[in-house]
Amino acid sequence: MTEFVLIGAGGMGVEVAEIAALKPTELRLVAVVDEDAETARRHFPKTPYLGGVDAFLAAPSVRTFHLAVGNNAARASLAARLEVAGCTPVTVMHPMVHVGRDVPVGAGSYFAPFVIVSPTATIGKYALLNSHAAIGHHSIVEDFAQVGPGAKVSGRCHVGAGAMIASNAVLIPGVRVGRGATVGAGSVATRNVPDDVTVFGLPARQLPR
Repeated sequence: MTEFVLIGAGGMGVEVAEIAALKPTELRLVAVVDEDAETARRHFPKTPYLGGVDAFLAAPSVRTFHLAVGNNAARASLAARLEVAGCTPVTVMHPMVHVGRDVPVGAGSYFAPFVIVSPTATIGKYALLNSHAAIGHHSIVEDFAQVGPGAKVSGRCHVGAGAMIASNAVLIPGVRVGRGATVGAGSVATRNVPDDVTVFGLPARQLPR
């Protein structure tokens, strides 16, 4: 069993805690860390609250953690601080997830219910795969990227580090989404998306900066 501290007590943190409760022989939530004490105590009244990240890093009693932080850039920044301090991320995966054989999964990633990851795909560190997301064969989801609820990443796609594929968006086969880019909710990306831009629509087109 892996004991871990939950970093982030918001909605995503609640989801992570529920998955841990469904896997009592694998995961045990021992404490919560959040800058907002009121939220932490409201959502986790029976779980020890350790304060904010600075307080946790000052004296970490458990050095295994999961980052329940939806913002990709914020998650990357926090992960760097925690790892420098010698803490170790744990991946959280709902029991109702299908991941193909021999799919490499980076540490600290999150798999919500009904995610499907096809064989030969690759999932990076601290990636977020939300409910009903699907990742096709030979596709890559890089570190700190996020695939929203119901989004579909077709075969041989590449989702760059820190990119966001929003709810119900679709990447057609072979599309590359650049680092830090966003494919808007319900959009269909039919061509490659450059770094740090947002595309939206059917087909998805770049929004003005």
